[in-house]
Amino acid sequence: MALISFHTGLTLRYGDRIYQFLRQLDKDQVQFEDQLTRHTKTLTIAQAVHDVQEGKALVLREGFDSKLPESVEPPSNLTDLPMHYQDNLGKKMEYVSWMRRLKIGRGEKKRITEQIPLVAEKIKDAAPPSFNTVMRWMRLYELSGLNPASLVSRYVYRVKSRLLHPQVDELIYRCLHTHYFTRARNSLENVGSIIRIELKKLVNQGKITEQESKVSASTISRRSKEVEPFFATKARYGELYARALYRTPFGENPVCRALQRYEIDHTTLNWVVICDRTGLPLGRPTLTIVVDRYSSYIVGLHISFDGPGLSSTLKALKVAIQPKELFTNNASYLTNPWLGCGIPEEFAVDNGLEFHSPQFRQVAWELQATLEYCRVRTPWSKAAVERVFRELDFLHLPSGRVHKPIANVRYPDPRKDAGIPFSVFCETILKWAVDIHPFHINKHKLSRSFDLFGESLDQIPPPKFLGSLETLDRIAAMSKVLMVNSGGIELAGLSYSCPELFRMKKEVGPKFKTLVKWDPDDLVMVHVQHPLDHSQWLAVPSRNPHYTNQLSWVQHRNIRAYAREHLKNIRGQEQLDRARSELEDLWHSRMIKDHKKLDYKKAVQVQALSSGKIWVPDNEIVTKVEHRPIEPILIVPETKIMPIAIPDFESFSLH
Repeated sequence: MALISFHTGLTLRYGDRIYQFLRQLDKDQVQFEDQLTRHTKTLTIAQAVHDVQEGKALVLREGFDSKLPESVEPPSNLTDLPMHYQDNLGKKMEYVSWMRRLKIGRGEKKRITEQIPLVAEKIKDAAPPSFNTVMRWMRLYELSGLNPASLVSRYVYRVKSRLLHPQVDELIYRCLHTHYFTRARNSLENVGSIIRIELKKLVNQGKITEQESKVSASTISRRSKEVEPFFATKARYGELYARALYRTPFGENPVCRALQRYEIDHTTLNWVVICDRTGLPLGRPTLTIVVDRYSSYIVGLHISFDGPGLSSTLKALKVAIQPKELFTNNASYLTNPWLGCGIPEEFAVDNGLEFHSPQFRQVAWELQATLEYCRVRTPWSKAAVERVFRELDFLHLPSGRVHKPIANVRYPDPRKDAGIPFSVFCETILKWAVDIHPFHINKHKLSRSFDLFGESLDQIPPPKFLGSLETLDRIAAMSKVLMVNSGGIELAGLSYSCPELFRMKKEVGPKFKTLVKWDPDDLVMVHVQHPLDHSQWLAVPSRNPHYTNQLSWVQHRNIRAYAREHLKNIRGQEQLDRARSELEDLWHSRMIKDHKKLDYKKAVQVQALSSGKIWVPDNEIVTKVEHRPIEPILIVPETKIMPIAIPDFESFSLH
C-alpha cells in the first residue's frame, strides 16, 4: 500500500494531468502545480488524501513519465474468495501475526514450536499446524512484501478434472453443435434423447462400458451452458437478434474522460415550423448533433432543412470545436455557460454516405482525429447521442407536433397547427441543449452531464483548436470541374469573374477546365483552383452580388426550378419554337427564286423602301386617312410678292 507525505517531490496524477507538490499554505491547505500549464491547484490535505484513497488521484514516484500507464494491476481481491478459503486465510494470519508480534524470525524453530499450542488454544484450532508449515507461511508472507494474498490456498486456482469418458464428452459436444446450437432450435430434451441413442451405439461397439454411458440431463445442461451466452443465442436465433438482445459492444470501453470520443448523428425533428417572414409552414427541420461520450454533454449542433448530409455534419463540427462565446454572445436567454470546445481524439459515426465520403475523411485527417464506424443496426454503439434524441420527444412543444400514426386516433394536421417561427425554434433548441439537458441526473452515474464534463476538463490537457477555418470550409464546400472562358465561370446560370482570374488566364490559356468549389450556404463567391499549382486557390466574386449575397445552393436551385416550371406553364418553349418557324416561313416566302440582271440599287431607290413602310404598310395609312373626320378648310387668299430692284454698289478705294 502506497504511503503519501506532503513534501517536495510528491506528484499526483488527476486523469492525464500531472500535479507536483508546490507548497503548503495555512489552515491545512496544500498547493500543487500543473506540469504542462503551470496552473496551480489548491486543496485541503483531507481532500487530497480522500482523492488518493478513492482512486481519483494516483501517487507517482520520482522520475515519472506522463505516458506511463495509470497504475499497475492491483493484488487479488480477497473478498471474492469463498468463505471457507477466507476462514483458512484468517487462521494462517493468526499464526503469522502472533510470531511477528513476538519478534520471532522465520528461522527460529524452537520458539515457533513453543508458540504454536498457545495460538491454537487462543483461536480454538483443533488441528494446529506443524512448525515447518508455520515457517513456510512466514517465509511466503515476508517475501511477498507482507501481502496476505500469498497465504491463500492454491487449491482455489485448481482446475477440476472431468469425470466423464473422453469419448462421451466429445459425443455430447458434437451432438450439441449439430442439433442444439442451430436455427432449428431443438430442445435439450430432444438432444438428450439423441445423445443416449448414440451412447448405446458406442456401448454395442465396445468403445465404452455401460456405466460410462450413463449421462444425466443436468450434465448435458451444464455442457450447453459452457458456451458463451452471446454465441449460443447467435447460433440459435441469428447475429442481429443476439446483438439486439445483449445490447452491448464486446471489449473494454476505453472512454474515461471528456474530449476523448464525440458521437455524431442526424435526426428529423417531430415539429413543423413556420417562416419568420411569410408565416408559411416550412416543414420538419433536421438536427445534426455532436455529443461527448463520457459525459453525454452536447458540444455542437446544427439545424437546417438540407437533410442529413456532409454540409450539416461539418457545420455541427465547427460549432463543436470552436469556443462557444462566438455563438452565445447574443443569446441573453441562456442562464448557464456552454462548455466544450476543442478537437477530440475520436469521432464515432454510423454508416451514412456522408461519413464515408472522401471529404469527411479529409476533415478527420486535418483534425488529427480517428474515425470509428459503428456496426450496422447497433444504435447502442453510440448510446450517448441516441439517448439525447430520445429526450427530445419529451420537449413540451405541442404546436406543430408530428405524431406517430395510430389506428382509430385522429391528430390535427401539423402544417395547419404549426405556429412556431424558425428563429424561435432554434432559440428553443439551444436553450434546451445548454440549460436543460446537461442538468438532468444520470440514473446510472448519479451525476449531471454539466458536472461530469466540467470536472473532466480540469483533468485533461489543454484543448486544441484549428489555426484557420479556411481549409475546413474548403473541404466542406461543394465542388465541380468547370470551364473558364472569356465570360469567366458559369455555375448553374450564375457568372463569376474578377481581374485576378484574367491574370490566371494569361498564365494558363484563354480557355481551360479546373476545379471550382463553393459554399452551399452562400453563393456570393467561388474558389477556383490553379490548374498548374493545385495548392493555390483564387476567390472569385459573383457578377451579380445583389442576387447571390446570402443565397444558398438549395434556394438557387428552387428558384431555377420554379422559373422553369413557370415557363413550362406559359408554354414559353412552344412560343419560341413557333416564332422561329414563322421566321423561317417568312424567309422562304420572300426569297427571290428567279434572279435576273437588274440594277438593284436603282430599283430600291425607285421603290423608296424603308423600315417605316415595312412596319406600317401604305394601305393601312390610306385606310386611316379615308376614315379621318372631315375638318373645315380655311382658304387663304394668294399673296403676291412685288419684285424689288437690286441695288447697285460701286467700288471705291481709300487713299
